[in-house]
Amino acid sequence: MFNWRTREGSLNSKPRMALALSVTFLVLFAPGGQKAHADEASEWLGVYRDPENGLIKLDLSIGADNSYSLHYGVPRSWRMELEELMETTEQILLKVKETSGGFCDDRYQADITINKDSATAWTATIEKSAIDFRESYQLLKE
Repeated sequence: MFNWRTREGSLNSKPRMALALSVTFLVLFAPGGQKAHADEASEWLGVYRDPENGLIKLDLSIGADNSYSLHYGVPRSWRMELEELMETTEQILLKVKETSGGFCDDRYQADITINKDSATAWTATIEKSAIDFRESYQLLKE
């Protein structure tokens, strides 16, 4: 209960006010505090132009639980499970943590950088320097 003489229990005390302002500042202005997909499941579609096989469909699935999966269509038919390393309002950094096997196994531990160009279009780059592999493509929100 508030005591008018001693001001005990008041939020006007300097330490409590400083704490309240600090928490408010962190919530409102902390960099990267807001997820781009707002904890909602989403699908992103794209096409990669392979020099040997022509156009290959791909899709990036983001689960409500913050899980990521990247799938390349025929003829590659790869599926990669991804681990989020960091997300800001402008970019997502991911690492390939599991693959579907075969040729795709070379991409295990590859780095994926997604630049959030807009709310409906992202640019993704997957690269693994150890095998001199690098591909970039545009993803559009489904």
